[in-house]
Amino acid sequence: MNKGALKTIIILFLLNALAIFGWWLFYRRLDDAGGRIGVLREEIFAADAKQKNIKLLEETLQSIGDDRSKIEDVFVDEKSVVGFIENLEKVAADAGASLEISSVSLQAKVEDGGPSFNLNLEGSFGRLLKFLTLLENINYQVKIGTARFSVLNSGIWDLQVKLNLLSYKF
Repeated sequence: MNKGALKTIIILFLLNALAIFGWWLFYRRLDDAGGRIGVLREEIFAADAKQKNIKLLEETLQSIGDDRSKIEDVFVDEKSVVGFIENLEKVAADAGASLEISSVSLQAKVEDGGPSFNLNLEGSFGRLLKFLTLLENINYQVKIGTARFSVLNSGIWDLQVKLNLLSYKF
């Protein structure tokens, strides 16, 4: 063989080796890009799911907007305690009993169960029971600590109630 043919074979061999190495680098980068594409695709799916969840949450919040105001009306804070007292007076009037609030303790602590009210009511026994029944049905969560009945005179009863307001915003 002559030197020209040997040079040609060596050059062709080197060119083939260079081409194989180039293809190997190309496919390796393609594989790396495929991995990054997979990660990006997962991130896109996660972001899309988050957007759908946010949209669903917004729709849910809009649908319960009316109910939210009803729920907020159940809770009392220092500013709206007068409304609660007016509600107690209305319940007593509906029951046909006279109501006197002897004391109110607004130093509310979570462990105390909310503000406490000492109520004195007068009326017939049936009207006082009606007051207690109506008290169970008011919009607020209350706990009756004690209820003491006593007879004042013929047909007139006295009811002393210690009431805790549980639906209080601390």
